[in-house]
Amino acid sequence: MNETFLPKIPIGHWADLLIQFITNHFEGFFGYIASGIQSFVDSLVWLFAFMTPIVFILLLRGHRLLAPRYRSRFIYLDRFGLNL
Repeated sequence: MNETFLPKIPIGHWADLLIQFITNHFEGFFGYIASGIQSFVDSLVWLFAFMTPIVFILLLRGHRLLAPRYRSRFIYLDRFGLNL
């Protein structure tokens, strides 16, 4: 068979070099973002573990008590019986 020679572009090698560069030079920046996200998630976990389900339901429904004329942004959930 007569195969034509096509040069290979080292995209995989270039991608590895780019990932190494980003990892080495921006490690502190991404670590800062990761710690911020981690603390936010930990706060949410603590909050939901602290509340009983009844308190959580009352908080979700509470905005209707404070502003009864307020039209919820979650109108599309009415189809599923979740009228928040």
